[in-house]
This record gives sequence, C-alpha cells and structure tokens, in this order.
Amino acid sequence: MAFAPQTLLPSDVIIACGTLGGSAADNVFTAGTGAVTCCLHVDVVTAATITVAIIPNGASSVALKSAYVLSAGDHLLIDGLSLSNGDEITVQSNQTDTTYFLLPSRTPVPSIQVTSNTGAIKTGLGTNNFSATYYFTGTPAATAQAFFVAPFACTLQNVSEVHGVAAGGTSTLKVTHETGTTAPGSGTDVLSADFNLNATANTPQNATLVAAQKPFVAGDRLSVNFVNAIQSSAGIVVTAMFSIP
Repeated sequence: MAFAPQTLLPSDVIIACGTLGGSAADNVFTAGTGAVTCCLHVDVVTAATITVAIIPNGASSVALKSAYVLSAGDHLLIDGLSLSNGDEITVQSNQTDTTYFLLPSRTPVPSIQVTSNTGAIKTGLGTNNFSATYYFTGTPAATAQAFFVAPFACTLQNVSEVHGVAAGGTSTLKVTHETGTTAPGSGTDVLSADFNLNATANTPQNATLVAAQKPFVAGDRLSVNFVNAIQSSAGIVVTAMFSIP
C-alpha cells in the first residue's frame, strides 16, 4: 500500500516515498502553494511495467509515457518534473514490491514540464540526454567493437555517422544492440539500413532506427560491425544519442 500523498515545500529533503499498490495508480504527491520541481526515483524489485502521469490542477491526467517496461533490479529516474499549486503526480506498477521516492530537483532547467492550464508536455534537452561516440582517426581494423555500455535504463534516440575518407568500394557498417553475453557485432541491428562507408566523404548520414531496439537496460551494449573489408575508409565517427526515461 502506498503512503498517503504528501504536500510539502520544495525545501524538504524527501518530498514523498512509499511502496506502490500494484493495481490502480497511486497519487504519490500533490503540490502545495508555489511551484516545485521534482526528481522521481522508482526502484523495481520484480520486473514491472511502470506508468507515470501528472494531473494538472483541474485538468485531465497527462501520461509522461504510456509505460516504462523495467527488468528486475532496474531503476527509473525522471528529473525536472515541474508542478504548480494543486498539480499531482501518479505512479502505477503492476507489482506490489515497487518502491519510489521523490526529491526536489537540483537543476534549474526542467527536462519535462506539464503546464497546469492545458496539460501540454514541454520537453527540452535538460539533463536527460547524453551521447556515446565511436571514432577512429586513421584506418581502423574491420573489427566489431562495443563502444557503449548502458549504466542504467535509457532509450536510443538517433545514430549518425561520418567518415573522412570513403572506402573506394562496397563497404557498409552496422550498429548493433547486444544483451547478456552476446559478442560485439553479433546482436540485433538498430539501423533499418546500414551506413554506407563508400558514400561521399565528410557527409553525415543520419539513420532510421528499428523501434524495437531503442530501449536499453543496464548492461546492454551498442557496437559497430564492419560488414566488408575496410579498404580505404578512414576517420570514421559514429555518434548515438540516448535519453533517460
């Protein structure tokens, strides 16, 4: 059973905490007088599906995302939740061993904001985005290599590639998503089409992602996999952008 919703000032160290009920959405916080920006931390013991929503004062519930699917032991962190007087945060889990706590945000720039008059969601870069880059200044060996290990649950948003010297013949590059003990380059493609290493030099390529491969959990990896002989390719750079749910 969740603790009763609490209405506290932004200066409190812990705004709210408790265990989720495992069925209906729990109202975990109602903002009091004045605006407050919060950081929500959810801890999953058993694999669970989590739904987080904000109910602006006098308006309909606004889901920040339809569902966060988390594995056992995962943590969900959402920072920059901006609320005004009377706004509420609700969290729902399909497990009864999911716990949460809510802290005041330490960043002045919210990454997620719900306005109390319309319920519209505003998103910004804030602190919830980061990137990982593979690069080789000269001619690399055509060896599959991991270049990112997820430290926590995150979502792949986009992948781009550029090279300084074209291959001079047929040559493509895959970017793959590995889980468990899968070897680099042996996982599932995250790109709907491989990067063309024989394309015009110094011309960025922006990928279309395979939607099912976007969610990452702690320990998942992202790798490059050279499909053909490296030939004359040089100065290859691959950058992946992630967001924290």
